[in-house]
Amino acid sequence: MLSMIKQVSVVGLLAMGCMAAGAAESDQITVAGSSTVRPIVEKASKEFAKLHPEVSFVVGGGGSSHGVKTVAGEEVMLGMASRDLKGSETKK
Repeated sequence: MLSMIKQVSVVGLLAMGCMAAGAAESDQITVAGSSTVRPIVEKASKEFAKLHPEVSFVVGGGGSSHGVKTVAGEEVMLGMASRDLKGSETKK
């Protein structure tokens, strides 16, 4: 049951992130970062696609630092991190 709640939470967070990232303006959501979070986001993106088949996802890895760097540089819409942000990362 707890696993189902976590999955629903991730799908909900993913949906909110997509809306904030401009999914309404694009049919593709780009995501990069944490290899720990990646399988969860890939599964959540498949669930999201069931409700919104017009939206596709490109999910890449690279690690938490890469996720933070690429979202800050506007290279991707969503950055994944499996750790708290470092002080220097919050200033970007």
